[in-house]
Amino acid sequence: MKLFVTAALLFTSSLFAQTNAAPLNTAHPGEADPLKVLSFLEGTWEGKTGSGSAGAHVNGTYTFQRELRKHILARHTNSIGACKGPADFDCEHSDLLYVYQDAGSQSLKAIFF
Repeated sequence: MKLFVTAALLFTSSLFAQTNAAPLNTAHPGEADPLKVLSFLEGTWEGKTGSGSAGAHVNGTYTFQRELRKHILARHTNSIGACKGPADFDCEHSDLLYVYQDAGSQSLKAIFF
């Protein structure tokens, strides 16, 4: 019973949460731009790792950019330069992250490949 009451309180309290008005969408004037809150990430970033749990030293880049007519924020990751690590370490690593809004008023979602 205690668990049910706690779950009910958590659920109903979220109904009263305040929401901020979404910034305007520059790609489509008059529409909200849900990705505006992540605009500080846009650009190319350099990443360096070393002495981690894998025992590898890697340099790479992360690029955040708008794609699909500015409806998604994509992060492309690539390992560049020298990579030194154990024989089973993936020195050719790359990945992809998409951040998007599924429907007009829903929160942002992400999918990672």
